[in-house]
This record gives sequence, C-alpha cells and structure tokens, in this order.
Amino acid sequence: MKGENMISRKLKILVAKITLLSMIAAGTSAILPLHSDLGWASQAVTVMAAETGKVTVTCSSLWTYSRAAWAAKIAVVSKGASFNVVDKVTVDGRAMYKLDNGRYITA
Repeated sequence: MKGENMISRKLKILVAKITLLSMIAAGTSAILPLHSDLGWASQAVTVMAAETGKVTVTCSSLWTYSRAAWAAKIAVVSKGASFNVVDKVTVDGRAMYKLDNGRYITA
C-alpha cells in the first residue's frame, strides 16, 4: 500500500508540472504555492506569460531577491547593472522579474 501511495503522489506531481509548463507556454495564469525549507508557504505566486529580454538598472540602487518573495532580499545592485530576464511573476499584486542567474528583481 505504501509503495502505491508513493507512486500515486509522484504521478500527481508529474501531471501538475506538465500542466503548469503547458499553461506557462500558452501564456495562461496559474497560482503556485511557494516551497521553502520550512514547508509550504501560504503566499501564492501568479505566473504570467513569460516576458524576456535584457534590463539595465536606471535608479541609484535596486534590491535583488533570492526567490519570488518580498522578504527574500539578498543584495543591492547599482545603477548601470544589466541582467537577462527569463520570466515575469506577480507577488502580492506586484511584478517581479526572474533573472537568468536565478535571482529576482523589481521594476
């Protein structure tokens, strides 16, 4: 029984991932729970249609984040720094941009 439950759980996760990737590719919105070392967070992230490209910091300084969460500040970057954006997410109604280095910024 335990083995069957594990297979069922893995299958559900696989189906969920495939569905999510299909939705993102189609530009459809989805609400995702965030996972951390402490378990599943109650905060949700809306994944929007991907917006990619290069951005350059024009303000004097800008926070970067380790994950799509406002409390995840990790470093400040200076004016003139450039990044490659690979995705756009909405956290608590505001936009964050995922960078190709895995960090997030605001705009």
